[in-house]
Amino acid sequence: MATPAAQAALSPPIPASMNMNVAAGGGLDWIKGIDGFFVQQKVEMLETVTGCDTKNRYALTQIQQGLPDPIPRLWINNLKKTAAQNPLIKAKEESFCLTRICFPSIRSLIMPFKDTKETTFMTVMRPFKCTCFWPGICMLNPQELSVIDAQGNIVGLAEEEFRQWWFCTRTINAKNGQGELQYRLRVPQCGTSSGSNCCAPSCFNYNFVIDLYNPEETEVLARSASVWPGCNCGGLTDRSNLVVRFPPDASLEQRSSVIAAMWLAEFAIFEASRSSRN
Repeated sequence: MATPAAQAALSPPIPASMNMNVAAGGGLDWIKGIDGFFVQQKVEMLETVTGCDTKNRYALTQIQQGLPDPIPRLWINNLKKTAAQNPLIKAKEESFCLTRICFPSIRSLIMPFKDTKETTFMTVMRPFKCTCFWPGICMLNPQELSVIDAQGNIVGLAEEEFRQWWFCTRTINAKNGQGELQYRLRVPQCGTSSGSNCCAPSCFNYNFVIDLYNPEETEVLARSASVWPGCNCGGLTDRSNLVVRFPPDASLEQRSSVIAAMWLAEFAIFEASRSSRN
């Protein structure tokens, strides 16, 4: 387990830009009145050629209200084009090269979310935590991540939960800024509430479904997904294309907790899977 001093040494410094040119009103207005958003990870050619992890970059665009679940491929293609050509928000992680190479799946990072005018809307922060994890058997020092608004307030928290004898599904608790449980996010390798994740995401199974449950886990409130990038450079290099969807009646703080849980899943699960394949 890393000591506080070791965590500080392995954590990137907070960019000065995070304290300047921030959005008014907390910066969360962009997630109001939408069903969710689409995330497209940018292909890094240096990483593609060398296999070494570089700083992840993402482009985000909103998902309009009323689209079915799952979103049809035609709409997914439109979202991909919009994210590539005219993204609403961009995000780029700040992290140390040492941690990306030596500890890719547990690295610390800071990732501001900005528009084309370099206005910061929110920031994702992930501490370095040396997690010992054997699926279904043991977990020590679980991974966590927080979402901070433009005014510096923690509005969303996520922490992975260990569950004994659960070998095929990982669970992430989505909490508000006060640490109160809002949802439970299940990332299953096998069965989901709407089918199977076997061979997903790929041309054989397009959507890797992620279920968002209420705290009691009696009801699925929303379904997000990691979708197959397609037969292109993104597909060849395992880039992430994420559909993040909110419960219809979720508050801004609850939506922030969903964002925290999905980004923890992206880095702790999907990024770790890509690193192991590389």
